[in-house]
Amino acid sequence: MADGKSRTRGAHEALQVEEVKEEAKELKEQKRVGAKEHIVPAAQKLKEPIQPIPLPSTHAQTVLHAKSLLQEDIEGVLAEGLTSYYQSLTPSQRSLFKEEGEKIARKIETLIQKTRVKVTQIILLIRTWLTLLPGINRYFVEKEAKIKADKIILLKEEQE
Repeated sequence: MADGKSRTRGAHEALQVEEVKEEAKELKEQKRVGAKEHIVPAAQKLKEPIQPIPLPSTHAQTVLHAKSLLQEDIEGVLAEGLTSYYQSLTPSQRSLFKEEGEKIARKIETLIQKTRVKVTQIILLIRTWLTLLPGINRYFVEKEAKIKADKIILLKEEQE
């Protein structure tokens, strides 16, 4: 009984394939002969006028990437004490520094939400982000990374 169903299904599929092949042959013949009167533009087929699709605004894009309160707090901790350094950057460096800071904040947020927080990973993320600032002393980077990591851990404890 299963063979009968599969044979009829196979026969049905074969018929569909043959129909598609015939339609393709007809289209090729129409193109060869130059029978362009059979071709109707898609706009003429529609009874209603075509409406333009509204593009999403930049506000909609910012809503898609809405930040959580924790991420905003983390970004605040990361930005503490760096305004003078940030002001000295060029506009392209500022945008890069800001984007990287937001990425780091998201990564730190995911690390914090885990049961076991790995402080060394948080420090490493902050340290690599701070090295984007030109002319910064490596001892300052290390000290700031540890201080910011401690503050972020305190944020996690306050959240619980």
